[in-house]
Order: sequence, then structure tokens, then C-alpha cells
Amino acid sequence: MGDYILALDGKNTLLEVVGGKGRSLSEMTMAGLPVPGGFHISTATYREFVADNNLQARILEEAGKASGQEQVASQNIARLFSGLDMSPAVAAEITGAYGKLGDNPAVAVRSSANAEDLPELSFAGQQETYLNVIGNDALLAAVRDCWASLWTPRAITYRQQMGIEHDEVAMAVVVQIMVASEVSGILFTANPATGERSEMIANASFGLGEAVVSGQVTPDTYVFDRNENRVKETVIGAKEQMIVSDGDGGTILQEVSASKRGLSSLSAKHLAELADLAIKSEQHFGGVPQDIEWAVKDDTLYLLQSRPITNLPPQPLKDLKWEPPAPGVLLLRRQIVENMPDPLSPLFDELYLEIGLQNGMNRSLARMEAPHRIEDMTNGNVHLTVNGYAYQRRDFKAPQGFDPKAMAAFNERGPREWWTKLVDFWRDDWLPGYKALIDEWSKLDLANASDTQLLDGIRVISNEDAAYWEESSKVFATAKVTDEQLQGFLKAAAPDHNFTSGMFLSGFPSRTMQAQLDIWEMSKVIRSDESLTDMVNRTAAPKLLTALRKHPAGGAVIELIDKYNETYGHQIYSLDFAEPTAAEDPIPIMVALKAQVQDTNYDPAKHHAEVSEKRKQAVREIRNVLDDNAMAQFRWHLWKARNFYPHREEVVFWLGGGWPLLRKMARALGQRMVDVGTFNEPDDLYFLRTENIEKAIAARANNRSLPELMQLAAEQRELREARKRIHPPGAIPIERHANPAATQKLNAPDSNVMSGFAVSPGKITGEVSVILTPAEFDKMKPNSILVCPMTTPAWTQLFSHAIALVTDIGSILAHGSIVAREFGIPAVLGLGNVTQRLKSGQRISVDGDAGLVEILD
Repeated sequence: MGDYILALDGKNTLLEVVGGKGRSLSEMTMAGLPVPGGFHISTATYREFVADNNLQARILEEAGKASGQEQVASQNIARLFSGLDMSPAVAAEITGAYGKLGDNPAVAVRSSANAEDLPELSFAGQQETYLNVIGNDALLAAVRDCWASLWTPRAITYRQQMGIEHDEVAMAVVVQIMVASEVSGILFTANPATGERSEMIANASFGLGEAVVSGQVTPDTYVFDRNENRVKETVIGAKEQMIVSDGDGGTILQEVSASKRGLSSLSAKHLAELADLAIKSEQHFGGVPQDIEWAVKDDTLYLLQSRPITNLPPQPLKDLKWEPPAPGVLLLRRQIVENMPDPLSPLFDELYLEIGLQNGMNRSLARMEAPHRIEDMTNGNVHLTVNGYAYQRRDFKAPQGFDPKAMAAFNERGPREWWTKLVDFWRDDWLPGYKALIDEWSKLDLANASDTQLLDGIRVISNEDAAYWEESSKVFATAKVTDEQLQGFLKAAAPDHNFTSGMFLSGFPSRTMQAQLDIWEMSKVIRSDESLTDMVNRTAAPKLLTALRKHPAGGAVIELIDKYNETYGHQIYSLDFAEPTAAEDPIPIMVALKAQVQDTNYDPAKHHAEVSEKRKQAVREIRNVLDDNAMAQFRWHLWKARNFYPHREEVVFWLGGGWPLLRKMARALGQRMVDVGTFNEPDDLYFLRTENIEKAIAARANNRSLPELMQLAAEQRELREARKRIHPPGAIPIERHANPAATQKLNAPDSNVMSGFAVSPGKITGEVSVILTPAEFDKMKPNSILVCPMTTPAWTQLFSHAIALVTDIGSILAHGSIVAREFGIPAVLGLGNVTQRLKSGQRISVDGDAGLVEILD
């Protein structure tokens, strides 16, 4: 064929030349799968058309318009294409190839971009396909329209979200003999909802497959059991309509007769044949689960497309049990565990839970001269995992040989008075000690350090962070106790009023508010420059930091971002050091920055002043309610709470403070193992225990590799991903009534009213944004209710545009309670399964006074 046309069964059809769909169809054709005949029109043809007509600069100008103007941009680009003709040479090659398919046959003209049908990027439905195209003129027009569909609003937005540059994309076109199907549909060779690999799911309906793919009909659904090679479930859909050829170069929507609607659209023969071809296609593509489009015409089954299933969940775990390690053991997801929302990596589980926290508790007891160790009270570790999730034991008992007189003497020496000195201990001893250790290990030359030194550094920093928590959590816990005492006093002294402790504890200067002010300063710098503002508005959050570094006016903003990271960059999204820190994953900060640039009415200083005024107003109001005696008690409770309240967030602020250094050590050691052939990637280190890491170090010392550890790490990584799909209970054994110490309440799975912990007052109704991980921060819709598993300090960026907070885990002690109060938004925490009950876009009401959430949709 010529310069512009490639055979559909041609070898070495590259993605860059024929696009994702075209490459897949060529692969299927060469594998002997039943693919309708046709040909490719290469991406070079598109590029030549664009160059000959000087379109590229105008296309990029339109595509680069600010967010929200994609529809206008797409229409303008379509007009650029519609007024132009192809060169005679191009038109001749296309029509010549078309003539070889028959005498004016009906064909399908299908877009095939060079960035689609990939495992991580499907671009499904982003560009156009034209069916039942007949004749030269209609074909050329359809090809040109396919080229223009590279710039649909959907495609422009999708590329921006995925961080794909517009000037990198090009469009190939596939022209195939039209299959005027009697039955058609799609098939997934794995269950796309659950990840179950032993199931295949097919949808089928009468007519062309466009009706099924676009969701215009309710199709029949068939579930195949791959292990038993049979259809195990059939659900007959309504199938009221079908898309068919109109016989004149187009398609029409047609009613399905009432007598056919209740029939299965696929026969047993075609079901068996479809399953067989689907498995062959999957095998041809390396065993990667496939999303397949197919059609049946004149008793012949054709495959129209086969691409990887995008975002396929891992294989679901089977026969899970949530049981304690021994009878009588009670486990809760509380305190430090609230900072571990996901299943743990093996290395963190070992170094932090098994060793670090245990050592930290014993160090704390020794400092207080306690006459026992923590093991004497638990017969084992206080913190452990079940199905990968962290729990804390609550079944403490008196130590063996317990001496009440010795304990009384111990109590007399210390704890009764220590609460007044805790802040001093934290400020003068515990925090400086942790920082000093980090500084000392920062002097280690990572490039020249031995493997053993790097592993020792990881051990020591992990152990010290856990010890820091076990000491400093006394400040944290006392803040909770004094907060609850104030809350209890208010309910008892003024039962007919809606006073809450949060009313009197918010509106003070804090790191939480300072972080927002710092981002606000960045947004003001950006808004002062029109070109910078325009760039930020049209750049997706994942690409924003890079774009700011490249922009001529971005230097001042980058300086502020670097300064921000010096202060806040160590903060954690999850305490597990396998997860990146805030500085390593800047997307959440970029989401907040972009939102503040776009919301010109947002002013955190003004907002903070309003919260402060509400606190002062509450003080004025309570003076009119309480008598002198009660007022004196109120001042006493308020003094205690305020003494600890500001330090609660400061304690958490430094949690994981050594992780930036620890992760550098892990990266250096991991890369050495990659270089020798033991690891596939440096992060494999987190998915092994120290016993195996020490073996890898010993092998490297002898110039040997242990590739079996690469496989073990991959298995552990996959297991952790599968565990992320399960929802851990708040208590083990799972109790009918929630334990009073738990940070998750038990709610019925079908009740529209859910109960949690009331931590920040106020009532509001609105739409929810369900955000499960930091990777989803850019899905947070401004002025919506943030619904998430839990929050850590690094989640604070989302609060500036949230109108309320609702979480699975947490109580009055949680980070989210303080931040919600500082932002003056209602919050109900610890509902247990609210992230499973809700989807983004649903409406709920949040009662932060009563601790209730009502699902309205």
C-alpha cells in the first residue's frame, strides 16, 4: 500500500503509527481471530493534513483554554477541520484502499489515537466512531471527522486529567467492513467490578453494539465460570430498543418487538464460542484481562476490539476472618492506628508495630520507674495486624506478681502530677530528642554508606518515631480527656443549650491555619499575573508543579512552594513509611492551590477571624447562662483544655518527621538491590521483612542476587493492594454494640440515618465528595462535604473548600475534629462504613451537634 495506508494484517504496526485500537486489531488479525477486514490510515496522514493547513498552533491555542471552556474549544477546532479538504494524493490512497474492499461496501470508520487502549489509559468513548459509512465522499468526510474527534471536550479534559500534552497526540483511523450485527455487545475476561479472574461478564443486545457500549439499552448479562467452563448466571435485560443500519449510510434507533425482549439475545452455541474466542484473545495478549467488543452476523461471530481492562481491581481475597489471635483478646482501631488507614507494608508492620511501639511503651514505663513492662500486662504485642490492618489491644490485665503497694507508690511518685508537666516534657525532651536523632543520621553519606548502615538507619528512625509517639501521646490523650471533661461539664451545666467544647477551643493561631495562609499567599502571587493565572486554570493538578517550574513568571511561586515544603513537606498521608510524604507527592497541595486561585472570594484570614468571633460570642453567651459558681468551674475546665488543645496538633505534626530521611535511605538501599538483580524496583524493600533484606545484603556482598525476593515482594505488594478492597471492622471480635473506647460506631448497613461522634458543631446539607486516598484529592468538588476514611495533617489542604467532614474512623481525639473546628465546619467522625455507603454526588445532611448523618438520595 502507499505512504498513508497500512494493511490491517500488517506486521510491526506500531502504536505511534496506527494508534491503540489499530495496533490491537492488527495483533488480533495476525493471531487468526475473526476480525472484519479493512485497513489503517496512519497518524502521519493526520499530521500531514494538520501541517498542510497550518492547524497545529490554532488547535493548541483552543485546546489550552481555561478549564470549563472545553466545549467551546472543541467546537472551534471542529470548524477548523470541517472547512478543509484532503490533498488529492491522500484522498486517492484512501479511496483506492476502500475500493479493494468491494463495490461501495458499508464500512465502520473508527478513531485510533496514539494514546488509547493502554492498560493505564483507555480513552474509551473519548473519540468518535462512524458506522455504516458508504461511498468515497462519505468515507473521506468520516475520516476527517475522526481526526477532529481527537479534540472532543471529553478527550481534551481526559488528557488534561491524565497529564498528557496535547501536542504529543495524533489520530490514526481504522476502516473496516461493517458488520451489520443481529446481536452484539461487550465481554470482560475478568469481573471488572470485583477483580475476580475466574469470572467473565458479557453484555448482549439486539442490533449494533453502540447501544450496549453507550448504555442506551438494558442488555442481557451473562456471567461465565471460567473454572467450570459454563454460564453460571443469566439476567435477561429489557432490550427495548436497538441500533440498526438505515440502509442509506447511517444508523437509526428502532424498537425491539415485545416478543423478543424477554428472549436471550445469545444462543448457547454463541455463548460457548464467545467465551472460547475471548480466552484466546486474552492469551494472545499475554494473559492480560481484556475488554472485548464483538458482534454476530449470519451466525458468524466477529471480534471488533480487544483492549486491556483499565483499573481492574486485584483478585479478591477469599474466606477472610476477623478474629483475635487468642480467646479473650480485644482489638480496636484507635489512637495511633487511626493514622494507618490502609493495610500495612510488611517492613512497617515489623519495624513500627511489632518492635517500635512496643519498645516505645517500655521506654516510657522505664522513664516513669514503673515496676513492670508492657508485656506483663498483655502477654504479647499491644499493636498487631489482622488481614494486614493495624489494631490496638485493649485487654490489659494486672501484671503477674502485681503488688498494689508498689503501684500505689508509683502513682504517688508521678502520674497524678505529671499531667501539669506533660507539655514541658514534650517541648523540652521528647521532641528535641527525636529531632536530634534525625539530625545525627542526616549526616550519613548515603552514597558511601554500607548496606548495613542504611538498614540500621531505617531501623533506628522507625523505632525513634514510635518512641516519640508513645511518650508524646500522653499530651495527645490528656488533650482529649480535658476536651471531653469540658464537653461533659457543658452538657451537665447547660443542658438546654447547644454549647460544645469546640465552640470555646477554636479560632486560635495554629499550624493548620498557617498552612492555608501560606497556600493563599501562593495563590495571590499567581493571580497577580494574568498569564500565570491562565496557565494554572487550564493545567491539571498532576502537571501543575512542572508547569509552574517552566513558566517564565513561576519563580516566585516555586520559592514559596519550596519554603512550604521545608515546613510541611515531611507530613504524612498515612503513617506507613511505604507511602510518599507530602513533599514527594505534591498533587494534594497543587489541588488546594488551584482551587484557591479559582476561588477569588476565598480569604482564610477573614475566615479565621470569623471563627474567632464565634468563639468570643460563645463566651459572651455562656456568661448569661451560668451562675458564678458554675462559671468558675467552666473557667477551670476551659483552662485545662486550652492548656493542652494547641499542642495536640503539634504532637501529630511531627509524627513521621524522620520519614523523608528514612525513605531516602530505603531508596538508596533498594536501588542497590535493583542494580544487582534482587529487586525489580527500589520500593520492593518495603514489602520484605528485615530477615530477607539482610539475606539480600549478604548476597550482594558476594556479588550475588536473590531474584526470588523480587517475586516475594511482588506477591506482598499485590496482597496489600487486594487488602485495600476490604473494610476492616472497628473492633475484633465484632461486637453488636460498639466498645466505648472504639473510634468507629456500628451502623446498620441499610439505615439512612447513621450515628457517629459529634466533634464540630453545626448543621448543613449538601453534596458529597468521597475521597479514599490522596491520589483522589483532585476529585474533591469545591463546596462539597468531604467524606473519607480518616484524615491526617497532610489532608488539611482539602478543608478550605469543604462545607462539612464525615469519616469512617475517628472521634474527638482525631485530627479531623480539630481541623473542622478551625475551619468552622460541622463534622461527624467514626461512622464506620460511610465511605462504603456513599458515592460522590449524593446528598446528605450532617448534624455536628447530635453526631448524625442522614442519607437523602
